[in-house]
Amino acid sequence: MNSRERVFRLLAGPPTDCLPAMPITMMFAADQIGRKYLDYSLDSRVLAEAQIHTATAFDLDHDASRLGQAAAWVGVQGWNISPNASRIGAPN
Repeated sequence: MNSRERVFRLLAGPPTDCLPAMPITMMFAADQIGRKYLDYSLDSRVLAEAQIHTATAFDLDHDASRLGQAAAWVGVQGWNISPNASRIGAPN
């Protein structure tokens, strides 16, 4: 089960393989890419890069729809998530 499936199944009610891991990682994420938290806070490209790097490196179950949108902003490859996925039950 991937992160997106895990989060959506948990919200819909069926059992999941485990609880989603969705920690708040803002300062930690900035540190992971060697950037200052101020840069992370003021530049959406830095925020997106940091969150995507951290979610990928630590196999976190962050809101994949928003990470997918962030990935599109910064041109990260390998994220195939519909922009509509941020709405619960939206078609992909």
